[in-house]
Amino acid sequence: MNRNKVAIWLGVLVLAFVVGWLAYKTLPENKDVAAPSEVYGVDTASWRGFQRLAEHLDLQDDQRVLFHERERAYRDSLYYYRLLLSDLEAQIVQALSQTDPDIEQLSKYAHESGRLQERIKRLTIHHFLDLRELCTPEQQEKLTVMFSQMHQGFGQHQRGQGKGRGMQHGRRHKVPN
Repeated sequence: MNRNKVAIWLGVLVLAFVVGWLAYKTLPENKDVAAPSEVYGVDTASWRGFQRLAEHLDLQDDQRVLFHERERAYRDSLYYYRLLLSDLEAQIVQALSQTDPDIEQLSKYAHESGRLQERIKRLTIHHFLDLRELCTPEQQEKLTVMFSQMHQGFGQHQRGQGKGRGMQHGRRHKVPN
């Protein structure tokens, strides 16, 4: 009798799974409410940042659409450059792990890293100027203040930014050109 109950329960579970799977595959999706990341194509943190910016600048609907298009293009390009930098950093680590690292190759990596960082800075500059073009004069002032405040916040607690004690006795290193 126990085997019959177990077989019935297994049959019910399998049947429930099959019915649930069929319902999932055949019923239309509820697309009335979409997450911000689905609507805007950015992660949630970026969405919140975009919302704060739009609210602070009091953007009109048409400005929000244009801002979002530019922001998305900027983030896509920035993501691409960061991937390249990450790959380059991995190559540097790999080269440094060799018994006899090739200084010339490491120098090329350093040069390429600088080139990519310059592109990121130029991309950011053009992005700011693009956004500023979409603003009214009052919004431009607010945007400039926001970027200035963001810049002041950079460098305070970034990676590698300790308490300034890295060059004490025994820690001074000459950096080759």
